[in-house]
Amino acid sequence: MNQITKTSLVAALLASASIGAFAAETADLTVKGVIKPAACNVSLSGGATIDFGTIPANTLSDTAFTNLGTKSIDLTISCDAPTKVGLAASDGRAGTSVPGVGRFLYGNQGDADTFGIGEIDGKKIGGYILFADTAPLSDSKTGNRVASSDQGATWSQSTNASNAITPTRLHAFADANTTVPGAFKTVQQTYKVSVAVNKTGDLPTLSREIPIDGLATFTVKYL
Repeated sequence: MNQITKTSLVAALLASASIGAFAAETADLTVKGVIKPAACNVSLSGGATIDFGTIPANTLSDTAFTNLGTKSIDLTISCDAPTKVGLAASDGRAGTSVPGVGRFLYGNQGDADTFGIGEIDGKKIGGYILFADTAPLSDSKTGNRVASSDQGATWSQSTNASNAITPTRLHAFADANTTVPGAFKTVQQTYKVSVAVNKTGDLPTLSREIPIDGLATFTVKYL
């Protein structure tokens, strides 16, 4: 009886060893990784601020908008690798632009294409437009600027009214003499800001200081 028991035990151990040997004959290898698209940053010169300074109240018109003039700021897009991008601008003071300011300032811009400069006691202070009228530098070469009013579905030459980048109009950058957005590592474009103040009769009381309070956000759109 003991001999039979020992034999059975050895056989069981051999069977167990055999099963273990078969289990070790395969092993799964997982191969992983992430293909990361090139990243782009956008920056503005001058601390990203344009200051129109102090405007004496007695220089404002009571019958028409007052044009405060135009100032420039340099925008740079820097990417890890050549990348095709568009540029959007949103209004951080949406709903505060005075109707008609865009047509008054530049290129017959519509009200939806004008940025606001704030309001006080429900009275709108004025508005401004952002536009570019010089060629961009794309990878250190003179390039071309193109515009789209359908979120990038189609592009055309940026000229006249479409020189303005607006909440409803994108800009992108192409090689010279083309209107197809290109892929670049760096793009430099000078934008201009023109501001107009509302008629004094439509402003809050001028017995206190009234701030010019505009805020536009530039956003890179990958095409």
